[in-house]
Amino acid sequence: MGIELGILIRDKGLSTGVGQRNNWGGPARSGECSSACPFAFLGGVYRYASMDSKIGVHRFSAAAGVEPDLDMVQVMSAAIVTHILSMGADLRLLELMTLEGGGQIRMLSPEERIELNVVDNGSREATWGLIMANGFVYLKGQQVTAKGTGKMTFHCHDRSLLGFAFYEAGHEMAAVAATTKYSVRIDDKLYPMQDAMTHAAAKERFVDVRFPLSKEQFSMMAAGKDIGFAFHKPRGPGYYGFLVHVGDEGRTKLLDFAKYCDSREK
Repeated sequence: MGIELGILIRDKGLSTGVGQRNNWGGPARSGECSSACPFAFLGGVYRYASMDSKIGVHRFSAAAGVEPDLDMVQVMSAAIVTHILSMGADLRLLELMTLEGGGQIRMLSPEERIELNVVDNGSREATWGLIMANGFVYLKGQQVTAKGTGKMTFHCHDRSLLGFAFYEAGHEMAAVAATTKYSVRIDDKLYPMQDAMTHAAAKERFVDVRFPLSKEQFSMMAAGKDIGFAFHKPRGPGYYGFLVHVGDEGRTKLLDFAKYCDSREK
């Protein structure tokens, strides 16, 4: 039943969360999802769970009074493997399930839930890589989230280092495209860009801005945990924007790209 419900949830494009409704308003209280529930939970396009919530898995077992045979076990194992992979979770989840005997439940730690992509809290894993366009080499970091996709792209040309911010702003597209002040985001800090080369412009699903970067600014980005861009609202202190997780892969790519740009200046 859990697998069927998970498939239905994914087909409807819904997200899932582990928690209990807070009758007094505010965020949901912690909850528990175990046994067949995790299979339904995996169906969420995005999957949320607080640190205090519990997600438990266990070995497949037949209904009471039914003696499982080899054919049944093989069919169920294949169904579980297919479901885990098709929902984007790590197959190592199955290994943890099989470690628990009958009547026992293995509670996943918060770290395991993230590592196995059981929980993503509204954010896909960031990707980093080189791309070729119009004969030029660019470095692109991208992260898809429930709030939209953010891309940070870099290019070195004529002894200058350029940055490009692309933001899938969704229903806020018009408001973001109307902004005229911007900042580079590094972790939880904002660094205003005084001389953006282009103002925000909407192209298809994305709003983009091109801006110059110094070597010092690029080095700060490479040292950050998350980098991104802020489109400041014309009134008030708020802003629209996004972050892309750097991680070890992104940091290596950023540092290597800095060396590549240096080599072009010689």
